[in-house]
Amino acid sequence: MMRFRSEEGSSIVELAVVMPLLVMLLTGVADVGRMLWIKGALEEAAQEGATYAVFNPTGDIEGRIRTSSDSPIDFSDPAEATIEITCVSDTVTVTVGHNVELMTPFMADMFGTSSRPITATVVGALVGGETC
Repeated sequence: MMRFRSEEGSSIVELAVVMPLLVMLLTGVADVGRMLWIKGALEEAAQEGATYAVFNPTGDIEGRIRTSSDSPIDFSDPAEATIEITCVSDTVTVTVGHNVELMTPFMADMFGTSSRPITATVVGALVGGETC
């Protein structure tokens, strides 16, 4: 009768093989989640600026955006967020951008850089016959 060797320790070996893949997957999900959270904040800030500009095109639109939020991006810091406001005739375009630093090395390899630029743009039509 043949006896098989003990299978003690085989689960540890399986864990050692699977754990690095699982950790990379989870940190990749965290990176994507952060990017979506930041994208939402950028969209809200651009919408805030466009809404303000639609009713007050000669006002401090950039100042309104910079004071709109401080989480997850501190918009009051010009190094954190770029703001571009273009006003042509009866429309205003607000673009807000931010460079997201990636946490996961393989995501950086996939994108070719350790930071990923994310922008949000909102276009609004001026009301009341006002121009820029």
